Amino acid sequence: RNIGIVTNDRKLARRVRALLERAQVGLQDAGGWALSTTSAATALARWLECLEQNFAHEPLLDMLKSPFLHLGFGRTELGRLVPPFEQRVVRAHNIAFGLDHYRFGLHRSMTDLQEHGGAGTGAALAQLLDRLENAASKLTALMHTRAQPALDFLEALQESLKNLGLSVGFENDDAGRELLAVLDEMRSAAAHSGLRLTWAGFHQWLK
Repeated sequence: RNIGIVTNDRKLARRVRALLERAQVGLQDAGGWALSTTSAATALARWLECLEQNFAHEPLLDMLKSPFLHLGFGRTELGRLVPPFEQRVVRAHNIAFGLDHYRFGLHRSMTDLQEHGGAGTGAALAQLLDRLENAASKLTALMHTRAQPALDFLEALQESLKNLGLSVGFENDDAGRELLAVLDEMRSAAAHSGLRLTWAGFHQWLK
């Protein structure tokens, strides 16, 4: 009657827990829900990958499809913009990375977007790329410097999450709120220490 399940695979543990709860089987999860397995943490991870990989198309498209992101658009509007961006800009011109490359592809696809995506689609996508660049600016500047105060990284990250709309999205999600609380704790600790990090060290600390 008393069964224990032991695994170091948090994704597997999460699936098992979900199945048992669906079957109304009571359980005690001593390990809890790892933040790294949540959709909120996945959205943050994709954003960091975008920064490190010069907005490679795979993490970028994943992030744009995140329910936490809005970039100043409504979720319905953003959901309408992503498919034409993926199909008629990224894939049509085989673009692998780079906001400037996406802008060039967007310029070449304006007529196609007007015909198939509706009026204003091209202009909205140009605005989307500008907002991504703005959200990334402070973090990308820190990425290419020597060791900086950890607090500088955390404050730049907080500002980028706000500009992306991820902060608001996280506040409406249990795991998202926990993630924001962890970042607040890290920011408080960094404010009272002289810790200096490179970007690689900062990213490792976030993990």
